[in-house]
Amino acid sequence: MEGLNAQGEITLRAFGAELALLDQQLRGDVHLDLHLTDGDLATRRFTADNSFLRLENVFRQSEDGTLDAGWWVQLSMDESTLAWEDPIRLASQLRLEMRDTGLLARLFLARARANDWLGRLLNVPDIAGTAQLQISGEQISLQDLRLTGGPLLLLSDVTLAERSANGALYARLGVVGLGVELEDSEPILRVFQPRRWFEQWREANRLLSP
Repeated sequence: MEGLNAQGEITLRAFGAELALLDQQLRGDVHLDLHLTDGDLATRRFTADNSFLRLENVFRQSEDGTLDAGWWVQLSMDESTLAWEDPIRLASQLRLEMRDTGLLARLFLARARANDWLGRLLNVPDIAGTAQLQISGEQISLQDLRLTGGPLLLLSDVTLAERSANGALYARLGVVGLGVELEDSEPILRVFQPRRWFEQWREANRLLSP
């Protein structure tokens, strides 16, 4: 620290941590590395560029036992701003890498959990992508999410809050396209011109945003 200016690093490691994502229970290892610069202690605002969050050795817990074992994801934070307030707020341009999309499909799509064929269809390995992240307390928003891997293209805007997910996604696997609207975590499948539907949904919801 120098006067009201501050900078530094914060590293958090937790092994075997229990995590709750919507109605799903996860367990895995957490590595959070924050690089804080341009800190203003008067406003409690920091630049957090070149920080990252990594989850690894993740598995989903259910009554049937351990599922999706060994999953991992890394979120690299570029152009990030951290406001150390109550609640804590973080805004960042993200780069994402993950083992596969299977865990996400089963977390967000109840039909993927109930139907093995849909889960397998959406389980694509070696995924990379980008997104705009906004965190305010317990609310997490991912906008302009774009994931690619092999034949998969996945676009999404989604907000997680109060153990519920709202938003929409479009997935194209080869020549097969699918749209999904999430209302209080309930998925509504859109199969007729799904890309056009998704773009119209995105435009309409952004016009409604404050």
